[in-house]
Amino acid sequence: PAATRYRKPETYAWRDPPGVEGRCGRVVPLSAASFCIEARRLGLSRIMFVGDSIAFQQSYAFARQVGSDVEHKNYDGKNSAQGWMVRHECPGEYAVELRFARNDRLLVGDMIPDTTNKGDVLRDWIDVYRSEPPSVRTLLVVNTGPHFIRDPNPPYETVVDKFLEDVGTKIGRPRDLVFFRTSPGGHPTCATATEPFRTQEEYYDSVEHPPAEHANVVPKYGWGKFGAMNDYLKEALGGYNDGTGVGVTSGPKRIHVLDVEPMTNLRPDGHQTSPDNRDPDKPEWDCLHYSMPGPIDWFNNLLFTNLADLPSLEEEEQESAAAAESSGALRTRQDRESSPSTTTN
Repeated sequence: PAATRYRKPETYAWRDPPGVEGRCGRVVPLSAASFCIEARRLGLSRIMFVGDSIAFQQSYAFARQVGSDVEHKNYDGKNSAQGWMVRHECPGEYAVELRFARNDRLLVGDMIPDTTNKGDVLRDWIDVYRSEPPSVRTLLVVNTGPHFIRDPNPPYETVVDKFLEDVGTKIGRPRDLVFFRTSPGGHPTCATATEPFRTQEEYYDSVEHPPAEHANVVPKYGWGKFGAMNDYLKEALGGYNDGTGVGVTSGPKRIHVLDVEPMTNLRPDGHQTSPDNRDPDKPEWDCLHYSMPGPIDWFNNLLFTNLADLPSLEEEEQESAAAAESSGALRTRQDRESSPSTTTN
């Protein structure tokens, strides 16, 4: 809304250390123009977010950042927090489908329990993901984590491993770009915070020594355990990418981590219970979800800054063709060298 568009939390920008920015450049805000340029360069026809309510916030922020309007009820007649889809038109008759599917625990198939609300928060997202042929290149952005604190069955590690197995060996979409986002914890001081922390140490101190009136929230919501889950995710992705984990047969060669934990740790401000939220219906206490626009926008800024570092679709195809040609030449040479020699007297 116009009245909250320039709230104080929206005025801060993430900056990496000078050495990192010297090598990689700055994280820059996503815009409609930059989105269309990158989508066309990478050959993206669809962008799909999958995850819980924070993933919904990221998807909703993304649509707003690129200029697409997401109505609150436009997915099977349900609230858009359960899922939505819009078609975003870029200049030059280039369109990209934007989509969100709600699945709090990233469960699939038989892993989805028979609960009364499973259709709302545990949508079988793989069917939606596979609804387009592999030639329709998709940017898939997924996350899970917070909901395993209260219900660790199946364990978080099992679900991450299952996701990597499905993407790498079963779904059959090798051209897609896949990002798995880390899970940032909440901030027990959000009810009074008006500006970011300056160091990671301030964040960890706030979690270890929360205000007395909120001393129970950190163990209740398990925010202190999010770091270990993120560490496991990075280790599992490392195994996928270097070949020591899942033996990739039909999926993308690499799955990228979207590590928003460091930047979000520094943002106790801007939550739904923070002083800047002037919504009369704001929750009495919610220090995990953010008001929008705000810090969530930087999830997408980081995402598209990372995408800008990837080779274009044309460059990927040229590299694959060159590798195939080189492999073919090597096989031919090996075949010739292994053939029986003949001599003529």
